[in-house]
Amino acid sequence: MKRKTILLVDDDSAHRLMLKANLKSEFEIIEAGDGDEVLPILAQTSVDLLILDLKMRRLSGIETLTALKEADGINRLLGIFCFYFFQDIIYINFWC
Repeated sequence: MKRKTILLVDDDSAHRLMLKANLKSEFEIIEAGDGDEVLPILAQTSVDLLILDLKMRRLSGIETLTALKEADGINRLLGIFCFYFFQDIIYINFWC
């Protein structure tokens, strides 16, 4: 059975590394360093879940979601998991 694919988007490589370490045994992981990389990846690759940092340098998570909605890319995803780190607190939203 084919493993589900997660697109992990965060401009902080340490956050990506931590999340990937916890998910890679169960899922195929694709990484992106900022929101502006999401649409080109989704144009070439089928993704089941998008894990998206809301606060990024070039294109924020909200701007990325807006671009996905305009490109009708949201309908292809099973879920979108958004988060951002603020000191030691993680804020999380999930849509499916």
